[in-house]
Amino acid sequence: MSKVEQAIRTVVSHIDAYYAFCLEGCFHCHVCAYNCPFFNTFHTWEHVPVMIGDEVRKIYRYISTLSGRLLRTLASASKPSERDFEKWAKLAYNCLMCGGCSVACASILEEPPFTHLLRSAVHVAGLTPKPLADYASNELETGHPLRLSKEEWLSFIESSKSELGFDIPVDLKEAHYLLIPGWLEVKESPSTLKAAFKALNHLTSMLRVFYGVKATWTVSSEAYCLAFMPIMVGDFDNGRQLLSNVVEKIEKLKPKTVVVVGADYGFRVLKTMAKKLLGKPLPFQVKHILTVLDENLSALNLNKRANPDPVTYHDPCQIARWSGVYREARSVLKAAVENYREMYPSGILNWCCMGGGGLYEIPEKRDMILKAFALKADQIYKTRAKIVATACTTCKLMLTEGCRHYGIPVEVVDIIELVAKAIKK
Repeated sequence: MSKVEQAIRTVVSHIDAYYAFCLEGCFHCHVCAYNCPFFNTFHTWEHVPVMIGDEVRKIYRYISTLSGRLLRTLASASKPSERDFEKWAKLAYNCLMCGGCSVACASILEEPPFTHLLRSAVHVAGLTPKPLADYASNELETGHPLRLSKEEWLSFIESSKSELGFDIPVDLKEAHYLLIPGWLEVKESPSTLKAAFKALNHLTSMLRVFYGVKATWTVSSEAYCLAFMPIMVGDFDNGRQLLSNVVEKIEKLKPKTVVVVGADYGFRVLKTMAKKLLGKPLPFQVKHILTVLDENLSALNLNKRANPDPVTYHDPCQIARWSGVYREARSVLKAAVENYREMYPSGILNWCCMGGGGLYEIPEKRDMILKAFALKADQIYKTRAKIVATACTTCKLMLTEGCRHYGIPVEVVDIIELVAKAIKK
């Protein structure tokens, strides 16, 4: 079977009734373009989100509709050739997968699933950008995109115990909370993870002492990474197996709730995509750490005077727009800092950090995403905040680089770091 035939079969096999509705329901009004950071920066047709949908639509109509089979190009249907692969690769990886287009869509459709589908064809063609292809391969082979071993993870836990001065339970069964990070925290943002340890340890202690709740928390020696790079690059079959393996490792500990910190795309996959990918509901709850903190603010008893500097908040796309966690961030911040300043637009309308969809990891995209970051830089600058908080490690790294590039003197932290600082001693 040729690569073209493989690509066609791969794309069509993942188009269910809802995706078909999205493909046929597009008005081609192009309103989505005005909520795309890249179109707002470069104003070119290749950055109009509907163009990605059009490529998938041509394949779908060619295979799955009578009009497409009979009328071909007259019905906006055509059989792809190998010449299309380069165009698909460019379109699929000019997308941040931020979901801004879906918020603007007049038909209330989801555009980024088409990016997933187009990336699946690009994966079949072997044109996935090398850094992302390597990360996906590493994760399939070792369980971690950076090949972080179990021994390295447990070593990090031990050093954190010594530094923080309290025990970090490992593999405690039937705990209230099982904390799982993304994939960058140990090596790129250890302060985020240590702050999360401190926050959960404090929260469970307060619940036990003052509320009589026998709350416990733990980390896993095996499930210590939520990345799901194969799914991001469109390798759905291997990605589904990887997800199943992660869920199996979690199930061994029988936690009531999986608490996610640092992860953005990994959180979205486990929270909103796992049921569809696995064909069954998860046997545990999945919550972002912001949700857990918001639910227990009175127990945390935070001292906002510990954070007197003005703070603004960047909503990570996968956490806010795709997973619905954005009100919780404001509730937690207003309890943890003295001077909170909202940027505009915010929440589900917030501009992406420009590092989403894996683009932060692709060197060839650096100039493009830094130019587009001007939109984000303007948002941040207008707040006159000294600290930018976020809840995603990729966002944290991209915001730090982008603000430095545009000369904006701010400190970028994970929101959990501000919470940890506000915990009364």
